[in-house]
Amino acid sequence: MLGPTTRADVHLPTVLAIGVVCFAAVTVLHEAGGHGLACLVVGGEALAVSSTELRCDGPEDGARLVVTAAGSIANIVVGLAAMAAGIALGPARGVWSYVLWLFGATNLFHAGMYMLIGPLTGFGDWSSVARNLEPTLVWTIGITVLGYGVNVVGSRLARRPVWQPLAGIQDEEREARMRLLTRLPLAAALVVSLAAGLLSPLQPRYALVTSLIAPLVLLLLVRLPSWPERDPPAPPVRIASWAWVVAGVVVGLSFVLVLGPGLGSFADYSIAR
Repeated sequence: MLGPTTRADVHLPTVLAIGVVCFAAVTVLHEAGGHGLACLVVGGEALAVSSTELRCDGPEDGARLVVTAAGSIANIVVGLAAMAAGIALGPARGVWSYVLWLFGATNLFHAGMYMLIGPLTGFGDWSSVARNLEPTLVWTIGITVLGYGVNVVGSRLARRPVWQPLAGIQDEEREARMRLLTRLPLAAALVVSLAAGLLSPLQPRYALVTSLIAPLVLLLLVRLPSWPERDPPAPPVRIASWAWVVAGVVVGLSFVLVLGPGLGSFADYSIAR
């Protein structure tokens, strides 16, 4: 049950909106900031981008693997930076503390889960990296272990005592608030990701599977093994902002209606790498 303090201090539309903005930002960072920038650096041509794929023509062999790996690497670098900024600023920033926490954790879990499951399932960027390097088994194990390590680091950073004011003081209040602060972003991310995937110009099965898997990294947030605690505990911060609600609506619609169908041309493009 949600107590009066929890209901008053956690504005549900704000949390949903921040979930949309953070997920969209993580996705754009992965596709355009990671794959796209690496494509240009190795001399390729970025011809199209969607919510699930970046088309990079030109690079081959090792250069193509650099492009493939760059998406998750960008997520890791930015995720660590966001966590560091949130820890340095402390809880006094209120809504911004929550934004940095959620954005940092989502980046790290997004990269960590793709590295963890990709080589073992044959799906995604890291499956391509592993099978194109020799010895394949060694690379598969190494990438999987590294992905597990990234998830562990993300979990530990997300549970640092500095984040306790996001969660609350009493055990029941803390658990209730954390359920809101993790499950609502997961729901919001699933909705916008699947809606964008339905409009994708790529193979429907690939687009929808990718659109489903990408938000599920937030299950690691929902199932954090313990809530942030500190001694002595600090009062919970209020998480409410209509400016973020507006931003969430604008970003969500743009993500679905613009990035879903994609920018540029995917004509005659194969997702096989």
